[in-house]
Amino acid sequence: MRKLLIYPVAAFLSVFTFACSSEKVITADELGGEWNIIEVNDKTVIVPEFQTMPFIGFDFAEMRIYGNSGCNNMMGSILVDSLQPGSLSFGPIAGTLMACPDMETEQAVLDGLQRIKTFKVLASESTGNPLQVALCDEDGNEIVVMERKTEGSEKMDVAVLNGEWLIETINGEAIGKAEKMPYIGFDIAEKQVYGNAGCNLMTGKIDTVGMISEMGTPAVLSMTIGTTMMMCPDMAVEDAVLKALNSVRSVKVMDENNLVLCDEAGNEVLGISRDIDHKISAQEKREI
Repeated sequence: MRKLLIYPVAAFLSVFTFACSSEKVITADELGGEWNIIEVNDKTVIVPEFQTMPFIGFDFAEMRIYGNSGCNNMMGSILVDSLQPGSLSFGPIAGTLMACPDMETEQAVLDGLQRIKTFKVLASESTGNPLQVALCDEDGNEIVVMERKTEGSEKMDVAVLNGEWLIETINGEAIGKAEKMPYIGFDIAEKQVYGNAGCNLMTGKIDTVGMISEMGTPAVLSMTIGTTMMMCPDMAVEDAVLKALNSVRSVKVMDENNLVLCDEAGNEVLGISRDIDHKISAQEKREI
């Protein structure tokens, strides 16, 4: 009975393995280790606030997978056909039963993994970037895109945003002279943003924020901000700051003391720094 089941599957795999081929070929066991899941069904994975970045780990010694699907830990078995390069599929995937506020990403990951039949390389490490591999369905369509975990590539909790940041650059240029040094503060727990735009106090809410990444595509961030209505002799810096803040759609961590806020196209609009305490007096700051 096993032969009757195996041989038709092998013949079927040969039909679509070519569709999921690539110039760079790796064997299944070279997938060993852990990978961040960065895209599912052509959609970039945006991790909801306080949830886990989905990842998958391959253990070919035990022929099993493990990881996190975005909320719950997952585990399952690996199925490969040694006669068909590029073949890969998974047995039933089990998981823990925790409920999270947003289960959409998790469901997409789990559904996607059950459709996998082959894999291909999208970006090799020779380009200087982390290795990226697509997991494909039986027709060769890319279902899950994953990126090799490297040092510094893990996603960081959004709590890294908490606190006050000096606004140092606008569109890559140093801040000019302002009535008051502009700064921005984040209170992630309360989803609040506050600060000074250069003349007026500003306050508002964080509409959307995802897990932060030190590498690759910046994580989502958007805000709604209002200000007081005081007039200052020179409003140029304030106007530029507010315009930039209104265009922010993502954030990228450069290091623990420096962030870059980007627009929808991924262009840097604001550079912010933790180097704030000795530049702005307590009297200038707004209490949280």
